[in-house]
Amino acid sequence: MRCILLAFLCLFSGVVLASQQSYQQEIIDWQSKRQKSIKNPKGWLSLTGLFWLHEGVNSFGSAGDNEIQLPKGRDYAGNIILKKNGIIEAHILPGSEITVDGKVVSKVALLTDQEQNTSHIQSGSVDFYLIQRGEKIAARVKDFNRVATLDLEPLSFYPININWKIKATYHPYPKGTQVHIPTVIDTTFTPEHVGKITFQVHGKQYSLDAIDDGKYLFVIFKDKTSQTKSYGAGRFLYAPKPSAKDTTFWLDFNKAYNPPCAFSSYATCPLPPPQNQLELAIHAGEQRYQHYD
Repeated sequence: MRCILLAFLCLFSGVVLASQQSYQQEIIDWQSKRQKSIKNPKGWLSLTGLFWLHEGVNSFGSAGDNEIQLPKGRDYAGNIILKKNGIIEAHILPGSEITVDGKVVSKVALLTDQEQNTSHIQSGSVDFYLIQRGEKIAARVKDFNRVATLDLEPLSFYPININWKIKATYHPYPKGTQVHIPTVIDTTFTPEHVGKITFQVHGKQYSLDAIDDGKYLFVIFKDKTSQTKSYGAGRFLYAPKPSAKDTTFWLDFNKAYNPPCAFSSYATCPLPPPQNQLELAIHAGEQRYQHYD
């Protein structure tokens, strides 16, 4: 009987060890993907500017007196026209070597990032497009060659700790419930589908509001480590959305990561609402990025 019990314990220990090793590798792979994302030539570190536009004519080019300043290229390349009726047009000057969505044009209507097929204005490695935040519209400028010129520090992470993979429950809010999310540009947005995540740490109950994007739950949160080793404005976290029949799921803080604003002052990140600022130190996930542009 004792031999059988010992054999069972050895087998059980082996299964647990294999499971832990598999989980460790899962998080290592996730961290590796995060590292690669920072070096993406078209990622957040490729941003060179964010320029808020006004109604009427907004010139763009490399000269310093343009409303939209490009890092290289012709001094004056064209204009972005914001019309009172909401239509936005690009007027391209002759000989400027500018394309819009890969085509050489002189005049064309533009779509912002809030619409399908966002318009991209490009000249060589420089690309810009329009973003809409509330009633505000800005030109977001990138240089796809910029990242290669940077001496990038690698991302830092807390030690992987399976105890921060926590069983949680999702409670969808009734349809029409409004949760207001602040942003770094002093605007707010109200997602259409939201709910509450509840979980326990050391026997104490906590909750976070989450945005339901269909397949995943998106959480914008802040915890006590934001005062020390984590990014000060908070972190993001995705989790697979549970089914309507079984609302429990795994909330894995080892996959918490920094928002774009941790890497660029030209991002327009959402911020954790007051109810998502936890009185809890979560020593898991991505740490504060030391190299800032």
